Amino acid sequence: MRAGNLDDNLSKKAFASVVRYTLVASTGMVILSATSAAADDTAAFQRLEAKIQQLETRHETEIKALQAEIRRLRREKPVGTAATQPPPAQPPQPSSAPPLGIPVPALPAKA
Repeated sequence: MRAGNLDDNLSKKAFASVVRYTLVASTGMVILSATSAAADDTAAFQRLEAKIQQLETRHETEIKALQAEIRRLRREKPVGTAATQPPPAQPPQPSSAPPLGIPVPALPAKA
């Protein structure tokens, strides 16, 4: 074998080794970054679930408070409306009607 062929074979093997190493290293980096991204996604998902749970708890508390307020107002309504309502006024008389106490003249019967 000539020295040139040996150098070519070594350089091809060295190149193939570098390519393999680069491929393995980049694949490892992709896997690590994907794992890191998945961990970040999981953490974000857990934070969102915790926030949703907090909102649901707060809304349930607000709903219960509003229901209690509605019950309280319903209990107070009969007492409060009787005391605050003015006495019923007489309905207004039309301007063409005679004043109260004066009899209305009888009209002739229609034929």
